[in-house]
Amino acid sequence: MRTLESLYLDPLMSILQAQNQKLRQINSSAPFIGVFDDQPQESLVLLLDFKTNPEQALPAVLDRLRRFEDAKYLTRWNGSNLVQGPITIVASGFMSWRPDLQNQTHGIVFLDAPLDDLADERATYDISNSFYASAPLRPLVGRIGLWGMSRAQYNKVVGLVKHAHERGLKPRFWGTPSWPMMRRDEVWKQLVRAGVGMLNVDDIRSASLWNWNWCNTPGSRFC
Repeated sequence: MRTLESLYLDPLMSILQAQNQKLRQINSSAPFIGVFDDQPQESLVLLLDFKTNPEQALPAVLDRLRRFEDAKYLTRWNGSNLVQGPITIVASGFMSWRPDLQNQTHGIVFLDAPLDDLADERATYDISNSFYASAPLRPLVGRIGLWGMSRAQYNKVVGLVKHAHERGLKPRFWGTPSWPMMRRDEVWKQLVRAGVGMLNVDDIRSASLWNWNWCNTPGSRFC
C-alpha cells in the first residue's frame, strides 16, 4: 500500500539515520546533515499537496512527522529565526490559504503561499509561516509564444518574483510549457533570469543534463 510513510517518510528517515550515524562516529557534536552526499548541508524540501480538507488531514500529517521533529531533522521557525534542518516541510494545495492552520504546526510546516496574493499588503505570508510562493504561469501571463514570454509577460513575472523576495519567500511557477522543447527551454531560462527560487519542471532529465543555451550535451560541447 502506497502511503506518505512508505513512499517518502520511511526512506528519508533511513537515509538521515545512516548519514548522521556515520558523521557522529567522526564528530559527535557536528550539526545534522541531509540526504545529499555532495551537498550535505542542503535541506531537502518535501512538498505536500493537500487535496482534501486540511483541518482533517493536517493532524495526521503532524503525527507522522513527530519522529522527525523529535530527532531535530526538520527546518523550523523558533519564534524569531528560521533554523534550517535536513528536511523542510512545505504544505501546498488547500493548505496554501490557511495560515491559521499553519500556526498550529509549532513552526515545522511552512506554506506554499499564493504568489499572486503577495502584492496585497494585508497578506500575512512571510518567512515565519511560508517557504515557497507559487502560482500557475499561464493564467497569470496568458498564452506564451514559440520564442518564450514576451517582454510584457516577462516583466509581470519579474514583478511577482519581487513581491515574493520582499517577504523572504522562494517564488515558483508551475504549469510551464512542455512543448515544443525550444519554447520550454526558453521559458526555463527566462524564469531563472527573473529570479525564481525553484524551477518547476516535468522533464527532470532534460533540466538536469541539457545546457539550455544549446551549447553542450553530456560528454560533448558544441560552442
